[in-house]
Amino acid sequence: MKMFSGLVMVGVSVLFAGCGSDSSDSGTGNDATTLARIIGPVESISYDDETLSVNGHQLDGSAATVSYDDNTFSFNDLAQGMVVEAIVSGTQAQRVSQQITLQPVLSGPVTAVSADSITVNGVVVATSGSGFAVGDWVLVFAMLQPDDSWQVLHVAKTPSLTSAELEGGISQLDTAGSTFLLQTVKVDFSNAVIDDSRPLLDGVWAEVHGQFSGDTFVASRIEVKQGRDVSGSEFEGIVTWVSDDGTEFEVGGYLRVRVDGSTVFDDGSPADLKPGAIVELDLVELNGQLVATKVDFESQASGSSPSVPTSTSFEFKVEGEASFAGNQLTINQIPFIVDANTEFVDGLSLSSINGMWVEIQGRSLNGEHRAKKIDQESKDSEISLEGVVSSGSLWGYSATDGTLDSFEGKWADVECRRSESNELSQCRNEP
Repeated sequence: MKMFSGLVMVGVSVLFAGCGSDSSDSGTGNDATTLARIIGPVESISYDDETLSVNGHQLDGSAATVSYDDNTFSFNDLAQGMVVEAIVSGTQAQRVSQQITLQPVLSGPVTAVSADSITVNGVVVATSGSGFAVGDWVLVFAMLQPDDSWQVLHVAKTPSLTSAELEGGISQLDTAGSTFLLQTVKVDFSNAVIDDSRPLLDGVWAEVHGQFSGDTFVASRIEVKQGRDVSGSEFEGIVTWVSDDGTEFEVGGYLRVRVDGSTVFDDGSPADLKPGAIVELDLVELNGQLVATKVDFESQASGSSPSVPTSTSFEFKVEGEASFAGNQLTINQIPFIVDANTEFVDGLSLSSINGMWVEIQGRSLNGEHRAKKIDQESKDSEISLEGVVSSGSLWGYSATDGTLDSFEGKWADVECRRSESNELSQCRNEP
């Protein structure tokens, strides 16, 4: 069962909902004074002045419409830690929020309560159970971390809504049976409407609305998320993966972002772009790719941002001869998961990859190796590998001179000499 990990201090609030406009209709509009969308957690709020701070911007919310999924709320329902999308107009000195849309990752009735958790839609949320009862409806605001756990920022009580929500990456898609897994929850989409007719694929990020029944979430509407959805916005999230050359990274488990020579780095440098870093991004779409024009590194101890360990122990890199058979990609008989988030470089594809010498970069979690990027590599006497050394072996390669021994049981990023028979020697830390 999926666990949402909670912060030491998780906010709890009570909302009062009313009928209103659909939150999915929000947009920047054509007003020349409109700046953009700002997406991130509420850092501070003043109810007397009706102002709030999001991503470091002080916003006037006195005239803003506050909504979530066909329900309207008041400004007083907002709270620190809630993730929101704010449509902002005005000047740099005076920014006025026209519309504020709540962005929970989970909503629905509480089905179980313990001292340190509540259960919603089959998902255990690690937060104090004090103040909650079975049957309470809640909105859960959280950010995804590099280890696929969630940092809970805020939990808000709300009156019963017409539908619940579950968000995450799709896996184990069964088109014949009209089911897939979202987190660890089975979703039945047999009668669901899919917004914009976007395809359902393993690996895509989906926001699913419906009702939890028994052990299944019965979907009525599915919104498949894509990078273009946040183009033109300022977005805050946690870096969950970074490519080996640092030119692209992933935020929130699904947003693939590129940086280039014109990207401005604030309060940090490209070297600080690591899994676990909390970043505010100015995003645009160029040639079909999401590009960060600015990367602002956030303090991990400030405001409502979670404290996240900046670990690279979930990233891997492997070279070798690819084998693709029975819908399974392997190197040295080690399987790799290929899904909608896998990028093939220079015209590579699963149909052409069999027998080719390739490099795979990705994330290792819970014993699974998810490929993020695959490109063709020169088969020469030098090989670069990153992963866990176990029983003197790394990705199925062994060192004949014992130079992997010092890395035993550890996550290693090494360069080695490779013989024609694929035996390693002279392994050392990659510079």
